[in-house]
Amino acid sequence: MILIPLISIISGRYLFTSNFFYQVLLGLFIGGVTVLLIYFRDKAISRSLNYIKGHKGEKYVENLLSKLSSSDYKIIRTKRVKYGNIDFLVVCKNGIFCIEEKNIGGKITYDERYQVLLRNGYEFDRDYLRQTKRNAREVNQNIKEKLKLDRFVVPILVFSDPGVIIDTKNGVELVKVLSSSQLLNYLTQPSGSTIDSQTIEAVANLYK
Repeated sequence: MILIPLISIISGRYLFTSNFFYQVLLGLFIGGVTVLLIYFRDKAISRSLNYIKGHKGEKYVENLLSKLSSSDYKIIRTKRVKYGNIDFLVVCKNGIFCIEEKNIGGKITYDERYQVLLRNGYEFDRDYLRQTKRNAREVNQNIKEKLKLDRFVVPILVFSDPGVIIDTKNGVELVKVLSSSQLLNYLTQPSGSTIDSQTIEAVANLYK
């Protein structure tokens, strides 16, 4: 990267002007523009790769959820909400689950002192716990306002990368943090209370 401005200064010297001062200014300008172009190109490539990886992870979780009985589990895929998108909403007799998927590997832990989720000992660049809770809270509020139901919507943060290791306690800030291999087992476990079929249909219809 350092070579780019140097090459540009030399280019400015031999191609555009014989004045040394203007050679330096022009060379620095050309070098700066080149560096910016490379930066934004790399950023666009990184964003594109992250999108492809995220889409692949969501597709993997979608295929997992498709194994659930369609008559017992209502699965809503990618719905726009106030602050973003819900990746999956699962409604069944065991509960209402708002799922956020991240195609991220490594060892996932939780720092009790600073109350942050970590990957391989380092903090994420985004607060995924907050994002997951926020979406679940919005679904919960919508159900209360439109259906007059007071049901706790369970926020689930699922990491779909096959190599991920989840090393957190059962619930992290009310969010269930799972690997994709744990997801179906958790969704099919009986809960303390059940939801009747009429309520399941009503909640699912809100997000169709």
